[in-house]
Amino acid sequence: SRQWNVWGENDDALNVSDAMKLIDADMHSNRSSNNNPSLYPSSFSCHVSYEEIESEYHEIERSLDTNTKQTQIMQEKHSFFEHVNNECTAYLNCLSEKAPMIAKYAAMHLHLRQTKHAFMRRYQCLNMLEHFQQTFYPTQFAQDLKVASMYAKISHLNESIGDNEQSQQQQQQQQQSKEKEYDALLSAWNDEPETFEMERYLLQKQRRSEQRTNQQQQQPQIYYYYNHEHNMIENTHFRKQEKLLQEVSGIFDDTRMQYRSFKCLSELLHAWKTRYRASYEQAHVSECIPVVIAPFVTLELLQWNALKCRIQIDDHSDNECEIVMQPSALIEHAWYRLMATYGTDDKGEIHANDADDLIVPTLIASLIVPALVHLVRYDWNPYSAPETKQLLMQVNTAWQHLRSYHRFAADKKPLLVDAIKERCTEAISDLLSCSAIPSWVLTKIMPKNFKQIATKPLDVLDLNVHEKCTNLPGGAMYEYVKNRVLNAVQLLQNVSVLMLQNELDDNNECTEWLLQVTRNIYHSVIEPFVTFMVRSPAKHAKEDMNAQMEILRDLKNIFEKFSTLQKLWKQNEECENDDDDEDIRMKSEIRFPDSITKHIQRSLSEINNNINDSIREHENVIQILNS
Repeated sequence: SRQWNVWGENDDALNVSDAMKLIDADMHSNRSSNNNPSLYPSSFSCHVSYEEIESEYHEIERSLDTNTKQTQIMQEKHSFFEHVNNECTAYLNCLSEKAPMIAKYAAMHLHLRQTKHAFMRRYQCLNMLEHFQQTFYPTQFAQDLKVASMYAKISHLNESIGDNEQSQQQQQQQQQSKEKEYDALLSAWNDEPETFEMERYLLQKQRRSEQRTNQQQQQPQIYYYYNHEHNMIENTHFRKQEKLLQEVSGIFDDTRMQYRSFKCLSELLHAWKTRYRASYEQAHVSECIPVVIAPFVTLELLQWNALKCRIQIDDHSDNECEIVMQPSALIEHAWYRLMATYGTDDKGEIHANDADDLIVPTLIASLIVPALVHLVRYDWNPYSAPETKQLLMQVNTAWQHLRSYHRFAADKKPLLVDAIKERCTEAISDLLSCSAIPSWVLTKIMPKNFKQIATKPLDVLDLNVHEKCTNLPGGAMYEYVKNRVLNAVQLLQNVSVLMLQNELDDNNECTEWLLQVTRNIYHSVIEPFVTFMVRSPAKHAKEDMNAQMEILRDLKNIFEKFSTLQKLWKQNEECENDDDDEDIRMKSEIRFPDSITKHIQRSLSEINNNINDSIREHENVIQILNS
């Protein structure tokens, strides 16, 4: 540096090359003066070019720019995860308060459905028994109605003694007491026999008799003791359910809009997966989502109209579609539409081995399958063909989401199969023996010589009481047994549809069970009446040509229903040899019971021999026999 001042005042400014030469000269002179080569090795060179310094400077600039950008990225990442943390915390805090309330309402709703189901079973059985008593024991039935009329008059007299004008509050109390009337009867049946109130039962017996008469006049084609749309139990349940759902609809009224559903949080979590997939997978978000969304799914399931059309009263709308609500499929739920597209890429596809692919099956296994089990046990009417088709569709839809996942399929399939079998067995038992009514109640409400419901019009016949033709078409006994047989056929058809067309039966367990049920119903209820009709033209209706014609029509109707049933079984037989259609699951050894087929063939041959020759050539008779 001593030589940096050698230039004069008139010299130009020192350039870089000259400066580097001066530095080299200075360092060389220092080495010579000190005579210490160890400090400055001969290979050491301090010559640095301007280009190298400039390159290093630009490298430093690039490092600074990179660090600045990384700082911005880290700040954005920090802000994003801070937002995720805040939103998730807010959601969890909200659900920690709302989830117990939703679970409470779900339990109340389930209890309401269980109570209604118990009422309906006993209402059906009581209607069946009382109609049987009215038909086969008319004298004793008339005596019970007289006693009920006396009770009603005494009650009306006691009411008239009081004030004639009642306040609105008293009228409401009366309405509430009527609604509790069936609750009291149910609780009495569950308690000791001494608590059973005969007065209340007789008054209800009179009311049911009037309902049967009105329904017969209005809708004679409906087997009325399975039509409950206008009775007191259905209306009471509907009012309670609407009140409960109205309370449920206000659970999130004090909550901000973004926390009233899972949509906003799902969008945030999807953004997390798109931007930071590694941390998304490390946080096991896919396993957490079913737990977080479960309360919202449960809330939607409370209003799930899965089987029946419902009427929603809306004073502001004249649109029938908004008033009459059709049954909705599982895939139409808001939560399903949201989660079915969650985790997909821009093309709407989800990658293989993506944990998000298990979200929908997990929700269906944990929430939808139990809901379907309750639907089968407490809501499904086995005598309704439309409800059976809806239930079949709902069960198959759920199973299509689970059958590819063994851990779900192995646990949930037995639940659905057992629920269907239990409900069908329950309905069949009620039809055959009125099992919904305790035996000690039967001893109180039925005649002393009652043993079982008649399977033929002649099973309980007192010629001193009944008219001579009461066991022929048009007679009370004949029509009662015929309606019971038609109900049995309808039940058998619906059970067969549900069992043969579901996608749960891998080992033919449902088919073997259905074979036993079909034989039981046919031989217990249908076969005795068919045998009676076949032999009546040669015995009871030998001189009554009109009765023989009606018997032929009724027999034709029953056999046509069994022909339809046999075709359903045959379709499933043909599925065994159908290798082209992969959507149809194969069932082996599905055969309609031979004992039923043989009995029908014998009956056809016998009725052809027993009808009167005078009507054999009638055009309608020929048509019936040919069909």
